[in-house]
Amino acid sequence: MTIQARRAGAEDDLWEGVDPNVVTEATLTTMLGAQLLSKTADGIDHIQATNPIPGTFLPAILTDRCPTS
Repeated sequence: MTIQARRAGAEDDLWEGVDPNVVTEATLTTMLGAQLLSKTADGIDHIQATNPIPGTFLPAILTDRCPTS
């Protein structure tokens, strides 16, 4: 993940000033947190509940130059 975030930074796919290491930490923390929550027995689908996060998070860090596919 760190390599991909650094590559995105080098290719100007991240907004200026966005630290690739912070992107990696935030992404991994979100993924791990969702997985841990999904293992709880409360019956809530935490993975489904976190689905809106990429739609909010990614536009905040990716430039318009970033390929979508």
